Amino acid sequence: MQSTTMNSVFLECYLAHNLGDDLFLETLLRRYPDVHFTCVVDGSYDWLLERYHNISLVRPPRKKSALGGQAVFTVFDFIYE
Repeated sequence: MQSTTMNSVFLECYLAHNLGDDLFLETLLRRYPDVHFTCVVDGSYDWLLERYHNISLVRPPRKKSALGGQAVFTVFDFIYE
C-alpha cells in the first residue's frame, strides 16, 4: 500500500516577474508533481493556483503600527489554495 501524503517544501525565493526565477519555479512545479510547494508571493502570482495543483501561496507580511507608531506587528495572512 502506498502512502498518499505529499512531501512539502517551503520556497523562499525572489519573484518579481523576471524570467529566470519564474521559469525555475515552474520547472520545480512540473518536475515534482508529488511535492507540495508553499511560496510567499503577492497577488500577481495567483495564476499559479489555476495552473498547478501542488502549490499554496502565502501573502507577504504586512507591517502594522499600533500605539502611535511605538509598536510594530508583523501580520501573516493564512495560506490559501
